[in-house]
Formats: sequence, structure tokens, C-alpha cells
Amino acid sequence: MLANLYDEARAADAAGFLLHAAKKPLEASRLDGLLYLAERVTLKETGYPLTGDFLLSTPDGMVLERWHRHLESFRQPNAPKRLLALLQGNVTLRSPDVEAETVFLELSANDRQRIARIWNEYGKLSAGELKDITTTRCNEWLGPHTTKRIPYEQVLPHLGYSSSQVSALLARMAARATLNAAFDK
Repeated sequence: MLANLYDEARAADAAGFLLHAAKKPLEASRLDGLLYLAERVTLKETGYPLTGDFLLSTPDGMVLERWHRHLESFRQPNAPKRLLALLQGNVTLRSPDVEAETVFLELSANDRQRIARIWNEYGKLSAGELKDITTTRCNEWLGPHTTKRIPYEQVLPHLGYSSSQVSALLARMAARATLNAAFDK
């Protein structure tokens, strides 16, 4: 139902914004963890996802499924490659000397502020430390022996939303997914 919620351009811009903040290449696994935390904070603060990607519980913690697959394969000729390159397991911006406000146009000023907060709080952590955070602080994680999608209706209550709020938020997401499907986005 929410398969068409994913916005690859926003996901690429969120990753690019984190890399811009880092000012250096990041391990793919660190970028995975940071993007998941940005998605989760956006869900908590706005009731709507940053990227609309599927939330995936893996033995290594929580990740954004499509973005995680993209980082693992890095062969798809799609939007993220316009900004990003993979070099020896590290992800980097193709042009590191960009101005965030003029390049990452899929992100609002509020999105950029949220992602900057994630970077400031978690950006210096290692991949292992980010794994610890997504496996201990994210109640939706299913454990070290399971890889499974976690629907938004399971995550939103962990973020403080009531069942009626969850229903309303899911209806809003479904409407957006339907609109995206109609425009083949």
C-alpha cells in the first residue's frame, strides 16, 4: 500500500546533506544508521517520513531498506548517483564543495535542520556505536536473528502517537502514495 511513498530524490539529498556535513567520505554502514535516525526523528516530529523508504530491522540494526540496498549494490542508474560515489566502501559526494541550500533542493529548511541535528548528535559515532543506538533505543528493532520490514503503524506508537493519530497519519501517507502512483513517481 505504501510502496509508492518512497522519494528517491529526497533520500539522495538527505544522504548528500549528511555527507556535506561530514566534509569527508563516510562508511556506508554509518550513512545507513544516520539516515535511519533522520527518518525516525522526522516521523516523530512531523508524523510523516523524510524519505518514505521501508523501515527494515536487520541483525545490524535499523536501516532504510531501499537506500540500504542501493548502497550495497551501487549499480543502479538512478538519482543518488548524481551526487554520490562509492570508493572502497565509503560514500562520498561527487562535488564536495557545494552549498547545501543550493544543491539539496528536495529538502526543506526544516528537513535540513533536523538532519543537521542528527549529524551534530550522532555524526562522530562509529558504525558500531550507531548500530548500538538503533538496536537499543529503537524499540521497533526485532533482534539479531531477524531481517524484516517494520510497518509505520508499528513504529509510530513507539514515537508517542495514539492509535487514532496513527490511523490519521497512515491515511495521509496512503493518500500521498496513491498520488505518487498516479504520477508514476
